[in-house]
Amino acid sequence: MRVRPPSRRTSTGSRRGGAGLLALALGTGFGVMVVEIAGPRLMAPAFGLSAVPWTAVIGVILGALALGNWVGGRLADLGRPSVAWLLDGAGVVALLPVIGARVPFWAVEQLGFIPEALATAAVLFAPALFFLGTVTPALVRADTVVVTSVGRRAGDVGAAATVGSIAGTFATGFVLLPAFPLPLLVGLTAAGFLGLAALAGVVLDRDERRRGARPASELLVLVCAASVAFGAGGWPEDPALLHREETLYASVRVTEREWTDERRVRELWQNGGSSSAEEVDTGEPAHPYATAIEALLQSVVERVDSVLVLGGAALTLPVALARSRPERPWTWSSSTRR
Repeated sequence: MRVRPPSRRTSTGSRRGGAGLLALALGTGFGVMVVEIAGPRLMAPAFGLSAVPWTAVIGVILGALALGNWVGGRLADLGRPSVAWLLDGAGVVALLPVIGARVPFWAVEQLGFIPEALATAAVLFAPALFFLGTVTPALVRADTVVVTSVGRRAGDVGAAATVGSIAGTFATGFVLLPAFPLPLLVGLTAAGFLGLAALAGVVLDRDERRRGARPASELLVLVCAASVAFGAGGWPEDPALLHREETLYASVRVTEREWTDERRVRELWQNGGSSSAEEVDTGEPAHPYATAIEALLQSVVERVDSVLVLGGAALTLPVALARSRPERPWTWSSSTRR
């Protein structure tokens, strides 16, 4: 008697909403890049935007995604938890950058520069990216009809996630960062993950919902309310803060405070660094280097018709020079962009 070998077309589960699952993959990939690109900006007030915070954020995010993929693959084989639960988890912990807004400043005081950047990235961004990493294996399993199609299904989900990441990269860098205050962007991102969780509850079959795909509606309302509140008020800041703005080129803050020599100074900060400072009472440059340059130029001002300022920031030095000789038709040209 001949025994027929097991068919290679053994079912791994019925396919449940292929287009919807690809939309979930695309949205997940989009969210990954929002967190990755916004992350260094969130750290900029404490760390600046050097290679260190960028390296810390990218490395920690890749590590969290890898761990999420590893754990998610095993959870997917066990059939739990549901995709909706995983996305709910990502939505909740995505608020950590707002809730833990003081973490970067605490880390700066307690650790070395590189360890503090790694610790900050791990605390603020790794949890959300871990949950997002677990989603992809679950989507591959849910989108697979038979064993012989698992490669194609994995390729489809991976391609959709990559397309979402590409869209998230351009949208975040060119549109979202300049358009929204960072706390509001974080809140909207968290709400977006919970919206994806609600979508997962719709496109997955009844059995998965019965296994505990918690409806995300209550959490979604909660996070939307929190995001609006954070966006309106921002996170706790230095009481000296006058203005904060995210531009296409930099994270910008303006503060006014008393320096240790009791001068009251207004400063422009770009990406965590003090770019310009002027005395409130006199309008004179407050940074020692600017004061020294002004004194040097004043000594030759009679023989100077124009000045090229490279990196003028708030242009306190050019304004001071022009104020010293108001009768001269100065020509000012600056390479500064915001």
